Amino acid sequence: MKHLFLFGITFLSLTYGCANPFAPQLGEVEKGTSAILTERLSPNEVLENFRFAYIFGDSLVYSELIDTGFVFLYFDPNVEGTGRFDSWGRDIELRATGGLFRAVRNISLEWNSTIEEKYWSPAPDSVFGSVEFEGAISAKISKGFQLKLGSEIQLAGTAVFSFEKEKRGDGWRIVRWVDESIF
Repeated sequence: MKHLFLFGITFLSLTYGCANPFAPQLGEVEKGTSAILTERLSPNEVLENFRFAYIFGDSLVYSELIDTGFVFLYFDPNVEGTGRFDSWGRDIELRATGGLFRAVRNISLEWNSTIEEKYWSPAPDSVFGSVEFEGAISAKISKGFQLKLGSEIQLAGTAVFSFEKEKRGDGWRIVRWVDESIF
């Protein structure tokens, strides 16, 4: 009887000891949606990782997506009465996004339709339209999005991303992001 009890305790601890009943399933975000980290082998995989970083508040994953020469461009409607475009670089982008991740507990980001998708090869003036291809070194993707920050703030609009393939390795990074949000 004692051996059966010890066997039972050992079996249960080995079977369920490593499971966390409070953790979500791998890749599970909400009912019907998922977020899985990719290897950034295409601009679309970079956007999947972008979404992953926002949903899970992962500033380390986010920083790997942003190129050292990154520029964020947005329209500020409150400047000079009529508004104007403004921009910032990688350092401010990482600080701003890290602050957002710390300040907002629940973030939901959904990509909507792709409005435009273009790829370029090393040859000048070589645009390959909406076909993702092996020889591409830069790309531009314009996507609709919906961003929910907590339960009260919702943004929608279009984000225009420019990507470049890393010189070493196969990964892609974001070099420019034009935010066309609707407030």
